[in-house]
Amino acid sequence: MACGFEKGVFVRWFRYHFINILDTPSSNLLQHLPRATKFINCALKSNGTVYIHCVHGQSRSCAVAIAFLMHSQLLHHRRESSQSHPIPSSPFSREFEIENSLHVCSAIVKKARPCMAVNPGFGTQLELYRRMVLIGVVSKRTIKETNNGVVPMVHQSRPHATFRTVRAKSDFTTSGQIPAKFCPVDDSSSKKSYVCNRCNEILIADHNIVLELSSREVARLPASEYWSNSSGGKEYAARNTSSHDSSTPNDGFKKMLKHPETVWKVEPMEWMRSTMINTNNTIDSRGTLVCPKCTQKVGVWDWCYPDLFSCILLLKAKLDVRETMVS
Repeated sequence: MACGFEKGVFVRWFRYHFINILDTPSSNLLQHLPRATKFINCALKSNGTVYIHCVHGQSRSCAVAIAFLMHSQLLHHRRESSQSHPIPSSPFSREFEIENSLHVCSAIVKKARPCMAVNPGFGTQLELYRRMVLIGVVSKRTIKETNNGVVPMVHQSRPHATFRTVRAKSDFTTSGQIPAKFCPVDDSSSKKSYVCNRCNEILIADHNIVLELSSREVARLPASEYWSNSSGGKEYAARNTSSHDSSTPNDGFKKMLKHPETVWKVEPMEWMRSTMINTNNTIDSRGTLVCPKCTQKVGVWDWCYPDLFSCILLLKAKLDVRETMVS
């Protein structure tokens, strides 16, 4: 598995899987992890060996290894919990806290690769991936009946909403397009929904809000002294603590983000598509969102804003909260 490359050298002897991203905190590693873990798992099940590498073997490759171990650990725990005896040949302890699986797996990779230095952006994305995997392990996909039969729906959770947001942003960055399907409004499995305060139209459910880790949760993530003391780490820290960033393309969007108590960060919803498409049938990089029923301004979007998780903002002042009955 080649991280940071778009083509292999030994294509006649090896089967490659490429993750062509830069080693920066804002790079979208999250969208590659489901396919990367599947590739590794399929190879191991076929009695193959997987070599994971990047340039220095410290950040990208180590992050992918951690993701695979977390995925395996949670699946192993589920299987073992359903049996009366431990599953043999497992690298994981029978007793572990699911909440600490990122730390456990990071320690395993760190022991094998002492120079490991996963950048902080990847650390946050690994935690989001852990929560996505956990939801997938302990729950089933939502099932919905349609005219064409019963079909599985997407997972409805904040970690998955965050994943879909990052994926849509990456798609726009690379191709100028966004996914063919945005998330439909579905508040049947949510305790809260948010409606337009003018016409009472349902705009989002609680699970459509992007998950943001608290400062305490971020502080608990595995950290690398190497990364924080490197020139890249210092530059990243300075950029995030500075109140003036001349490279930010949308000052209005940035100003709204400075007041998080006034906005919700949400995933792309199907009702937003018609607003985002312009007269040339292409997607505008930024604009104003309006309620699909009464056309009241309810938010803004910017696919080019540098923060990986900040793409769509809904104004809390324009929404009312409605408690829903979950069966």
